[in-house]
Amino acid sequence: MEPATSPVVIVLALVAAAAVLGAWALAIRERRRLRKLVAWIAAHHGARWAALPGGARRFNLVGAVEQLRRQGLGDDPEFMARYRTVKRGKPWRVILQMVGVALIGAILLGGRYLGWNW
Repeated sequence: MEPATSPVVIVLALVAAAAVLGAWALAIRERRRLRKLVAWIAAHHGARWAALPGGARRFNLVGAVEQLRRQGLGDDPEFMARYRTVKRGKPWRVILQMVGVALIGAILLGGRYLGWNW
């Protein structure tokens, strides 16, 4: 008969799953805010937006917005307010991703060196 899963493994796996799901939810919110920012740029600075390469506008929205910010849109207070809104959750998303990875690593190390059972 196989040993039961260690309670520590269960707790760490659940917390890791919650952290990763939280990071995923923050990424979805960030993407939605980015699309709203792009729509605002297209409406208010259409010529600048149209001047970017089509691939950047379609496949690399973050890079396109960053390029426009560096090319002078960073001086527009309305743009910067919207830009900061897009970036607002990024530190928490990265922290939650790192927590999830660290906990999964802890589970693997605990199984290898501390005798935790899966």
